[in-house]
Amino acid sequence: MRISARVSLTLRHSPASFLIYALHRCSGYSLTVTPFLDPAPHGIFATRSPKRPNAIGLSIVRLTGVDGCTISIEDVDVLDGTPLLDLKPYVPSFDAYPESCCGWFERVAENAEEVRSDDRFR
Repeated sequence: MRISARVSLTLRHSPASFLIYALHRCSGYSLTVTPFLDPAPHGIFATRSPKRPNAIGLSIVRLTGVDGCTISIEDVDVLDGTPLLDLKPYVPSFDAYPESCCGWFERVAENAEEVRSDDRFR
């Protein structure tokens, strides 16, 4: 993705960004999945399973640098070579909802720091 000098300059002032990308290595989908953090099945839209009907992923990353048309980011949770569809700024006053809850995930959230994916989506 080519980024113009004007856009690059603007990005420097946004420490966090949304990446919107194609889940290019996934094929097929199921409307019900069992996430690796919970043995109970859940509807696909209540999970972050990559096997989705629309094959589009979303991540929040930290922008660490801009050098011409190249951006450097951290906290990336996508595969190398993943096609980037768009990059949008994270705006705390629009994008943060601290009072919200996340349903079933609240029961298992404390495990998220320790448990890693079991490779079921490879």
